Amino acid sequence: MNYQCISADNHLDLIWMPRDTWQHGLPEKLRAAGPKVVETERGSFWEFEGQLRGTAADGSSNAQMLKILRDRGLEAPDGALPPSNPKLLLEYMDQGGMYAAVTFGGLAWKFIEDPELLKGVYAAYNDFALEVARQGQGRIVILPNITARLPEECPGQIEALAKRGVTAVEFPYWDAGAPLFEEVWEPMWSIAEEAGVRICSHLGIIGGPGAVPRRRGANLAWAAAQPLQAGLPLGQLIFSGVFERHPNLRFCFGETRVGWAPFHAEWMDRQIRIGRADDPRQATSDRPRENVQLSMLPSEYLKRNVILTFEDDTFGTKQLETPGSILEDIAVWGGDFPHPQGIWGADLARQLEDMFEGVAEPVRRRVLFEHTAEFFDIPVPTPT
Repeated sequence: MNYQCISADNHLDLIWMPRDTWQHGLPEKLRAAGPKVVETERGSFWEFEGQLRGTAADGSSNAQMLKILRDRGLEAPDGALPPSNPKLLLEYMDQGGMYAAVTFGGLAWKFIEDPELLKGVYAAYNDFALEVARQGQGRIVILPNITARLPEECPGQIEALAKRGVTAVEFPYWDAGAPLFEEVWEPMWSIAEEAGVRICSHLGIIGGPGAVPRRRGANLAWAAAQPLQAGLPLGQLIFSGVFERHPNLRFCFGETRVGWAPFHAEWMDRQIRIGRADDPRQATSDRPRENVQLSMLPSEYLKRNVILTFEDDTFGTKQLETPGSILEDIAVWGGDFPHPQGIWGADLARQLEDMFEGVAEPVRRRVLFEHTAEFFDIPVPTPT
């Protein structure tokens, strides 16, 4: 088969998890509060910590959820949970000409409040995810999650996962227990670099779904600004010297889109060129100051250490071959399966053709396939 792409951003959301995942995977003392599927007048839902948290496809809402896939031309037997079924996933990938997929976990279960339950839920998810990946013939990469809210736990989690053969983990920076410029993260950066484990972060909702108002267009304003959310943590990593101290650390920001990135890279460089760290207006301030000396411009760390994923960004694709653009070095495509806004389904090849119209084949191949394979060490078949 002539594979055209690798997705750097697929999803295994709470919706599509088997109902017994956590009831079997959690210690007995945590199961009552842990995720379970319950039936309501409105359909099947996940419940944990005594609250309904979102639709469950493993129940009476199955047909409603499968319609999302069937409307894109994908066949799904009644009762199926395709995003957690490696056999169906591989069939869908072949149908769309996709060789491999890097898969992020869901958001809903990351908002568990009890720290002990949070760690247990993450651990059970990781066990399930690694088993799905094991059955994926090297083509399904599902990122185990580490508890960003608990910085002191993260180094040990990465070390343990690395011993299980994991080479990339999901780190929800929007739920981080401390800003990424703080020293508390140094042990994690060091262990990840030494073990060759990539840190992958996906856009999220700071404060949980309830933090986004759904009135007077507030939710649309939030959604429109979401891609820009990655700018701050990205800058914190660069300006605090994380990539200066850890040159081999690799970081992926998922579903950020990329059209904004050339401006952001130039604007970060400008902060160095104009000497903003030594702004004379702050000379008399008694606030603590601690500048970090960088040996390269921010845009150079960005090109060396970071990738950004996009699903549908025609503005970004038009900039791929602009002279001096940073995008050819940092942009990789991810279909966002099975989210309705994504680029996936039976006619994936046509959708990609439309989005990459006019882009030279070597650049297109780099963004759609080669760069993601290199970043995640995905073995790919040799062209015949």
